[in-house]
Amino acid sequence: MPQANYSVSASQSGSAYASDINDALLAIQTNNSGSTAPSDLDAFMGWADTTTNFFKTRDAGNTTWYTQFPLNKNLSTYINELMLVYGLGGTAPLKSGDDLNSVDQTGLYRITTGTTNNTYGNGSVLVINRGSGVVDQLILSITDSKLYLRNTANNGSLWTLKATMGDAPTLNSLLPSQTGNSGKFLTTNGTNTSWANVPFATVNFDGTTASNLVGTATRASNVATINATAHGHIVGHRVYLTFASGITNGWFDVATVPNANSFTVASTGADVVSPVVATLTRRSIRKALNVHSVPIALAGAYAVNFTTPAPDANYALLGSAQNRSGTDLLGLVQFHWNNAFVAPTVNYVHAIVRNSSTAFAQDMTDNSIVVFA
Repeated sequence: MPQANYSVSASQSGSAYASDINDALLAIQTNNSGSTAPSDLDAFMGWADTTTNFFKTRDAGNTTWYTQFPLNKNLSTYINELMLVYGLGGTAPLKSGDDLNSVDQTGLYRITTGTTNNTYGNGSVLVINRGSGVVDQLILSITDSKLYLRNTANNGSLWTLKATMGDAPTLNSLLPSQTGNSGKFLTTNGTNTSWANVPFATVNFDGTTASNLVGTATRASNVATINATAHGHIVGHRVYLTFASGITNGWFDVATVPNANSFTVASTGADVVSPVVATLTRRSIRKALNVHSVPIALAGAYAVNFTTPAPDANYALLGSAQNRSGTDLLGLVQFHWNNAFVAPTVNYVHAIVRNSSTAFAQDMTDNSIVVFA
């Protein structure tokens, strides 16, 4: 064992003195290597521990050994191992057998499939933990190329922040479903989030261009059944119907919707009516948000049907109208019927467009209505 007593006595034979000096020089040359610690100790001395294969140094007080680096590994290998165990700036070791859900970390770590609750693929991942007694983590998975967020308050569940590195980011996993919610805004009540229209509904339509839907109608027991392919109406919608014969034309409220191609309305009359042509008179919509159709009865007299009903009928209404063809005329939009106010419903609202000069109802080319629910 290349260890020695560094106190060499001068009162001895020359050969014994030379032997002690050589032993001391060999101990220095081999860093006091041995399977046990040297017996002659001093502050800051080194020891190559052949049992653990680590080089150790004595502290300033000459009371303990500090492990410094391995004897049998190069620097790059040792740094990789340190990153695996202690991370970068970490305060607690993370070994392959540790539980990723419970170990409190404060640094950047590389974990392997041997780490309990590591579900991020078959290779290594990088983990950034907030520390301070929690395990909130931002995890970059190299194997499946995903970025995850783990929240302690949510019992360690994972949210995918980005589907695949290099792809366009997605928020579907963080927000309510975007499917079928195009053009809507995110709202919150302080606890949950949902999608809503702001404003609730808008429509720009041409009051001079028809967009009628033609079908057939039958009547029995004061109920008229309208058969019209893909009519899109819901219970409570307002429709204006004209009939070839047998049933009086007029405004009707949709009573029931048996299927996508038929609906019923209340129609007084004891006589049974065989199938006759029925026309739902409508005006052409240029652009709309949450508006299904704009039925028309007479010039300038419309209803606006909402695709999705309003939460209540206490909504605010704005309207404007003008005629761009020929003489440029301005219109006045009034939300009433037959010169009397008609309360809006959750399914539709009536509107009259009048010539602002003559006060007569008139169809104009550009009509806009906005509903704030």
